[in-house]
Amino acid sequence: MEVLVHPLLLGPNLPPTFYRGAGRIADFRSDRFGVVPRDRPEDWIASTVSRFGERSTGLTELPEGGYLREAVDAAPEQWLGPDAAEWSSQLPRPSLLVPLVKFLDAGQRLPVHVHPDDTFARSRLGAAQGKTEAWVIMEAPADALVYLGWRQEMPVDRLADLVERQDVTAMLAAMNAVTVRAGDVVLVPAGTPHAIGQGIFLTEVQQAADLSILLEWQPFLADPEQAFGGATPDVALDCVDVAPLGADVVDELVVRGVLERSSGAGRSSLMPDAADGFFALLLRDGGTLAAGYSTMVVLGGRGTLAGEDWTRDVERGMTLAVPYAAGPVRVSGEVSVAAFTPGARRTAVAGA
Repeated sequence: MEVLVHPLLLGPNLPPTFYRGAGRIADFRSDRFGVVPRDRPEDWIASTVSRFGERSTGLTELPEGGYLREAVDAAPEQWLGPDAAEWSSQLPRPSLLVPLVKFLDAGQRLPVHVHPDDTFARSRLGAAQGKTEAWVIMEAPADALVYLGWRQEMPVDRLADLVERQDVTAMLAAMNAVTVRAGDVVLVPAGTPHAIGQGIFLTEVQQAADLSILLEWQPFLADPEQAFGGATPDVALDCVDVAPLGADVVDELVVRGVLERSSGAGRSSLMPDAADGFFALLLRDGGTLAAGYSTMVVLGGRGTLAGEDWTRDVERGMTLAVPYAAGPVRVSGEVSVAAFTPGARRTAVAGA
């Protein structure tokens, strides 16, 4: 296989879903790839996983043809680094180490839902891994809210009753309502119930999995059996963390004003500490990114990315998959980029 030594520019990847967008993905992307449907609320960037239960919907197609998943699995050292086999040994394929990055445009409030952790996903759902995620808030109205975890202990029988009766008012009242602004980062550990308020545009990074348990399905789904990821309701609710999420923990999961910072020349993540081992976020408005896989989002401006034998002009709204083999990446010009990488413990093992 030909060794890939430069980043790949990725176009929009807009699988249909059950809620509506408000055109912010199209606005951010502009029209360089043609018309982006304004009602599509999700754009899956560098996706090596398909939508739950489907064969290929959601997978990222490469510009030269084929899927990113196939390319990474065929040449993991080229994409992920020389120790890729070692640090992917707990997964069925190396491409599952590539974090899934999404643009998410909440044209309406998203339902209250939860994602299982690794143990639950493997033992109860037959999946390769669970789904811890984080949100980088790109745009938000003045009164923007996200909901994160329970304020007090949520007895399992009460949760089951609220879900069965679809008492969403009571669910939301029992959760931590957190005000967010553009530039904030919110980490959502697997098992934590959550919801995203209307009007928020964010970039989401997550483990490579499409596993969701919807505690609220009305009016989003016509068939409530679709809400539980193929499990029965009693099994599905076992993945929900019913312990209270105190204000001190919420403060640790929400980092304010991240997009106003730069992560310097190293590989120190700007994510909350609990994201370590899942994914990392590096920001650059100049300087160099060390060699290593990243899914890159150009946040603003125009500039140039350059390696030893390649250069690429970039501008706001572009997204790229950057393989390890591309080497260190120099960022220059009036441009700001976010690079999402595998977690710190994994990249440390890989010698990055």
